[in-house]
Amino acid sequence: MLERITSKNDRKAELVQLENAPRLQCLAMASQHTQRDHLKRVSAEEQNALETRLEEISRPSMEFFILLSFSTIIALLGLFQNSAAVIIGAMIIAPLMRPLMGLALGCISADSRLVKRSLMTVIFGTFCGMGIAYSGASVLSSIQLTAEIMGRTHPTLLDLGVALAAGAIGAYCQSKEEIRDTLAGVAIAVALVPPLSVIGIGLARGSFAVASGAALLYATNLIGITIAAAFVLLVMGYSPLNR
Repeated sequence: MLERITSKNDRKAELVQLENAPRLQCLAMASQHTQRDHLKRVSAEEQNALETRLEEISRPSMEFFILLSFSTIIALLGLFQNSAAVIIGAMIIAPLMRPLMGLALGCISADSRLVKRSLMTVIFGTFCGMGIAYSGASVLSSIQLTAEIMGRTHPTLLDLGVALAAGAIGAYCQSKEEIRDTLAGVAIAVALVPPLSVIGIGLARGSFAVASGAALLYATNLIGITIAAAFVLLVMGYSPLNR
């Protein structure tokens, strides 16, 4: 008797499943269509064009190191002069934002070559800038540490906010051909070269507090820019799903 009741219940369950199967398939298809509608996707041509351009400007080229060297020298002099105007001038020509944009795109598009090239450029540029700042600070050892220098040794959440905002708008500018030239203005806001120069100053003066504080600010800017840029590019439709 129990076996008959169980078999009847099993048959009823099978019939219910069969009746609901088309309905469930429709719901699944509707869910997929909804996700596709909400997730914007750029064309393969647009993504390839941006990847090609960012790969080109993310190379550790002679132009990159010339710009970085002179921007570090200008920033170093501005820091010792305690001159915000001179420091801003150094930030205008600093090229470090370029490989960070390449790194952000490479991370979300699963382009290992672009990630490696961008990381290599950032690492080489970091050591190059620190070396120049260390040498310059050693020559200018008689000058006292100024407020502009000390102001870059105590990063706060506000600095992270600036980095996130700069990375977001930097990525947006790179994805829009008509406003790409505004990236220099974004570089002014985030200030990568001054903290890099302060690291060299701290090392030259043998001050761990100065060097470590500036290194924390520099790392905060690098990470904040990359994360925000990657998020914006992903929202705008640059992703490995286009491959």
